Amino acid sequence: MDALALMYDAPATVGCPSELEFRAQVAARAGTTGRADQTFRVKITSGDAFEGRLTIVDRGETAMRLLSAATCAELGQALALALATALESDEPTPERSQAPSDPPPNPATLAVAPPASASAPSRVPVPVPLPGAGTTDALPRAHTPRRAAAGLAGGPASGLGPLLAPELAVFAELAWGVRTARLNIATSLGGSIPAGDAHGLLRRAALRVDGCPLAWDLGVITPSLCAVVEGGLLVASGRGGASPESTVRPWAAAGVLARARLDVSDRFFFEIETRAAFPFWRDQFFFRPSTDIYTVPVATFATELGTGVRFW
Repeated sequence: MDALALMYDAPATVGCPSELEFRAQVAARAGTTGRADQTFRVKITSGDAFEGRLTIVDRGETAMRLLSAATCAELGQALALALATALESDEPTPERSQAPSDPPPNPATLAVAPPASASAPSRVPVPVPLPGAGTTDALPRAHTPRRAAAGLAGGPASGLGPLLAPELAVFAELAWGVRTARLNIATSLGGSIPAGDAHGLLRRAALRVDGCPLAWDLGVITPSLCAVVEGGLLVASGRGGASPESTVRPWAAAGVLARARLDVSDRFFFEIETRAAFPFWRDQFFFRPSTDIYTVPVATFATELGTGVRFW
């Protein structure tokens, strides 16, 4: 029998089961270790109470169960029972084969056979309550917890001059399991673009939306691939020269990004992302009469570091 594909993370607290102890608790309750395309992750955190998260990845689908208990030992037992229930619920029930010589049963004459003897009563399964977590209802595959988060991110971005420009963003996020949708408000300030005795400045303010349908739970690290679209304003300002001018142009772009998140606790996380966006139109900026200073490129790029906190 193959070993259970389990990633286990628990604090070194008195009463918390070790990984070997937890595997033994699961093995005592389940007669199977799951299929090859199933993986399980158990994470226990401590705070006002002990909280546990059981994540099941099965055939590319992710389901999650959140439990809590007053002690780590009770929570470990509850998580082991929940994992064993998930393993057993996926096992096929063996069917009794009937000998070819036996005649098919007549529905009109079916009857329930009594027990073989009074000393051998029939066995009736009884639901076992989860310690500190209610009853052992089955783990539904469709149940995916939703969580909200907010945070800050910043880093270098292109598209505002020949040099990289600093960008700062605040974001609000809604997650379904490991998949996320995010709303960002970002501002960028480009460096000075010289043109003789004058120079120009480009600034950008944008509202950005990204969605990450492809994400993988790898323990404390979650990589994801996302689609992104943004819109806002591009402000160009002239400085120096005979008659400097300023103008405001619309900005819109769409692209893709790759993000990797590191969970430092159940609530706080750090992340890094790399983004490529393709502007819908490419403005050309110049000083009158015909001194070109900058043209928006075909593609813009950005790399940002961020941090965030989950609210539930």
